[in-house]
Amino acid sequence: MKTAILSQLKNTLTFFCVCASLTWAQAQSSFSITPSNTITSAIDCDSVKDLHFYVVNPNANDISLDWRVKSNSLPLGNDLGGSDGCWDYMLCDWQLCVFQIPPVDQVISRIAIKANTTKNDMKLAVLPGKNKGNGTLVIEIFEKNFPSNSKTVTWNVTGCTAGKECTAGVSEAGNNTRFSVYPNPAADYINIEITSGYTKNGTIQVYNLVGEKIMEVKGINNNLQKINLEKLNMGGYFIKYSTEEGESVRKFFKTH
Repeated sequence: MKTAILSQLKNTLTFFCVCASLTWAQAQSSFSITPSNTITSAIDCDSVKDLHFYVVNPNANDISLDWRVKSNSLPLGNDLGGSDGCWDYMLCDWQLCVFQIPPVDQVISRIAIKANTTKNDMKLAVLPGKNKGNGTLVIEIFEKNFPSNSKTVTWNVTGCTAGKECTAGVSEAGNNTRFSVYPNPAADYINIEITSGYTKNGTIQVYNLVGEKIMEVKGINNNLQKINLEKLNMGGYFIKYSTEEGESVRKFFKTH
């Protein structure tokens, strides 16, 4: 009798273990990165280049993914406008764009990725200006409930081979032009306040993240300019102020 009870208990425990194992396996979702897990690219001076990864969710259900920076050696700005760094940039995932790359190992949580989708964009947009430099940004994307189910993506970037050497913290050293942008993020308009190098021969240009010039104001007649954003779509943009003395670049985000 005791042997029969022990045998039945063993079978019951085995059944539950098998079911638990199946549940664990089924709970993890498959996802992939396309076109590959590594992008290696060279960027020209003064050109904005968009470097895309896409997260593919082939599952019939949504999948919740987080991401974190594993390492970052890109010569990027240390403040919102980039004036204390070298390259200007923007980092976007499938939900939001950020103007400052998060610290290493800080977990970033976003909305779930929809089922059966392929174009869940994660991109790095870089504008070297006149600054030479190179570096690597490595990001790990992982399932929220199963962190070991992860993929690593890598951007290897070389920028502005004909420019001046880029060292973090001195991108605008020696540049006689500076300006600030506010409000940022913005909805209907931004103010551009030229704080150094104002001239009536200056030019203001607005670029989208793929480097297309979408707006230009020449011969500005005041060191404070108001730019209407009503015709722009929601998203991130770069704005450049240039004169014969130099140029500066900032970024801003239009909220709607």
